[in-house]
Amino acid sequence: MFIGSSSVYAQDDDSWVDETSPTDPTRYSGQAILAGERVALESGSPATVIRFSGIYGPSRARFLDAVMNGNMNPTSPGPYSNRIHEADAAAATCHIVERALAGQPLEDCYLASDCEPVRLDEVVAWVREQLPCAKPGPDARQGGRAGSKRCNNQRLLDSGFHFRYPDFRVGYQEMIAEKTR
Repeated sequence: MFIGSSSVYAQDDDSWVDETSPTDPTRYSGQAILAGERVALESGSPATVIRFSGIYGPSRARFLDAVMNGNMNPTSPGPYSNRIHEADAAAATCHIVERALAGQPLEDCYLASDCEPVRLDEVVAWVREQLPCAKPGPDARQGGRAGSKRCNNQRLLDSGFHFRYPDFRVGYQEMIAEKTR
């Protein structure tokens, strides 16, 4: 298994991407990840790549903290963003490994992202409705980091995987509940 990233996609036009979409990353990190994918897939040994979108969760709360602290103020409409809860990322990896150990067929690549690509400004607005947040400051980040694309997770779903956190609301709601206790 090679753990990759949706950063291998350079699309910035709101288009849908899946495992068959062109990969032409512009940033060094995406280029390095894509090179690693190629090494794994061309190694002569069975290999599967799992490309995760933006991982968030209790141990990765940077975005939620940024919204709460007034450090996010995206333009509207914002770029599409894609994410996956850390528990689902771990579960997806286990799911694919278990399929491999059971001798079930695997694809060369799976795109692991939740079921709802959503514009960044919509996520920020939703978080602000859930709890008190600082007013955005003049240096608050206005854009995303990864272009504007929508990740299609259908191949992962077709493999039998079920999300515990199918969209950002379910995942962030649990995190917000913890912060407000």
